[in-house]
Amino acid sequence: MPRLDVYLDSDLVFQIQMKDEAFWIGRGSDCLVSLNDPQVSHRHAHLSPGGEGWQIRNEGRNGTRLNANQLTDRAPLKYGDRIYIGKYAMVFQNSDAPALRADLDTPTSTSNR
Repeated sequence: MPRLDVYLDSDLVFQIQMKDEAFWIGRGSDCLVSLNDPQVSHRHAHLSPGGEGWQIRNEGRNGTRLNANQLTDRAPLKYGDRIYIGKYAMVFQNSDAPALRADLDTPTSTSNR
């Protein structure tokens, strides 16, 4: 199963062991991944499993980046992908992968995926 590592200022804040069910990332209390940042919408991004693996969809007004690309539609996730929402960075990992120790600053590219 995949894992989502959540970073703030390049420090690992927490890890979520993902189950085979969709979930929300956002500020709302109903989100599995709750982020305390005014730039994050109540329900900002939706992650869902499917026949071809996990996908992410932006629902936030301030956007979601996948790696260096601004999401404009649903996009597939692969291990090692970085998700940027507000001041947070997340890494989509295999559950047994070590947590990254790399700089995870938000990218500045605005190209579309």
